[in-house]
Amino acid sequence: MFAQEHVPGREGAFDFTDATELGVTIAGEVFAHLFFQFVLSFSKWRWIGLAYTETFEALVRGLQGALWELGGVPSTWRSDNLSAATHQIPGGGREVNRRFAGVLDHRIDYRHVIWSLVRKPGRFARYVYREEMFPSVVFRRA
Repeated sequence: MFAQEHVPGREGAFDFTDATELGVTIAGEVFAHLFFQFVLSFSKWRWIGLAYTETFEALVRGLQGALWELGGVPSTWRSDNLSAATHQIPGGGREVNRRFAGVLDHRIDYRHVIWSLVRKPGRFARYVYREEMFPSVVFRRA
């Protein structure tokens, strides 16, 4: 066996799960839906969101919701070969598609915003949406 060492905050995993089998009905009709789930490997902190299809837009919406609530971005992301994030390459195998590579290249790191507020707390005093600037409840209380 190989021991796995999960470092706090380093790794997050995400995937879609078909939730239709739960048998949720609306007005007597089965509600066909998916759950998007993001989990931190060390703490098992998780964020779950509703999705209707496994599309690129649903993937990005799920990641944005999870990372916003988390208040940070793990350095390593894990998933299976989601069709929304990868494509098949000639000769076999899969690789990250151009659209998802763009997401990976432009992940938002909110630490620079938080640090600027720590150094100059009045900087955003008149900013209309100042409460929305903070990525999580923990930072809003700080």
